[in-house]
Amino acid sequence: MRTFSIINQKGGCGKTTTAVNLSACLSELGRRVLMIDLDPQAHATLSFAYQPEKLRHSVYDIFSPSKAGSFDWNDILIQYSDNLFIAPSNLLLNFLDKELVDFKGKERILIGRIMELQIPFDYIIIDCPPSLGLLTVNSLNASSEVIVPVEPSFFSLHGLRKLLETVRLQEEKTGHIIRVQALATIYNGRNRFSREILKEIQEHFGDNLLTTTIRMSVRLKEAASFGTPISEYNRYSIAYKDYNALATEIILQEEQSYPVEKKVLLKPQLVNGAIVFRYKDPKANAVLVAGDFNNWSPNEGIMKKKGSNIWETMIPLDPGTYQYRFVVDGKWLPDPNNPIKADDNLGGFNSVVTIS
Repeated sequence: MRTFSIINQKGGCGKTTTAVNLSACLSELGRRVLMIDLDPQAHATLSFAYQPEKLRHSVYDIFSPSKAGSFDWNDILIQYSDNLFIAPSNLLLNFLDKELVDFKGKERILIGRIMELQIPFDYIIIDCPPSLGLLTVNSLNASSEVIVPVEPSFFSLHGLRKLLETVRLQEEKTGHIIRVQALATIYNGRNRFSREILKEIQEHFGDNLLTTTIRMSVRLKEAASFGTPISEYNRYSIAYKDYNALATEIILQEEQSYPVEKKVLLKPQLVNGAIVFRYKDPKANAVLVAGDFNNWSPNEGIMKKKGSNIWETMIPLDPGTYQYRFVVDGKWLPDPNNPIKADDNLGGFNSVVTIS
């Protein structure tokens, strides 16, 4: 079982949106998922059309000393679909700091409760509050991994240092090592400033930046307002494609345990409706992919370096045939590992990939 904390103390970065839609897409891909709403604002709960004030039980029961003798996960869990369960939140969580002020072991209550779960989950996704208080500390102690949604803005980058320092201090204090990965969200590839900030995020996180980028889409706000994940609201939107690609990438992390310097499949690889593009060049400083799927705009196809040799990105695509090239340090090149090519009408060749 993998447990993820979705954290960022800055609002408006797509934290709850990511918790909700990653959970839904993972469950669609056959994984059994528990999404825990640990934010007193209960936005994740509302995103599944549950009204917090109407629920008799919530994650407050997990922490409240008055509930210790009568706690039962069956009272809290709501089964949203075959593979997706919700542990809802409400405003009572705001009072836990005072209730637990003298409670011994208050930082590890959640992990203890998770160990009592009877349902075998593949993933637990925890939507943390936009603060670094007791609830977030509990989430970190219960998690093996952290995803930090980062939107391309100056203030988002400014707050990252404090957040990462908190995670590292938590590791030093407890000895509990947490894998931290960043996720670029609310990205507008047509905006020059957004592209520049994305490059800064890539430089800061390196291999710890998820390949998937969540593009700006009004459909995500619409889905939340209707109390449904994007997978149910609009499966034809770029938002669904992006979160489905993110879920696929998370799953592939389990399946792709290769060291990147060893033999890797370099030709384009179809993975659940997305194409994984890879390019091998230890001397390259920047590699992008441009094709008719992104209007031949290299800035829409920024690739991430894996280890010392491999550049990689994953692009969700509809069925069809697409032409593309890699842009290596400004030089446009066909894919050397893809034998399928087409005349570019300029005396050269584009590489070709087909999704049926």
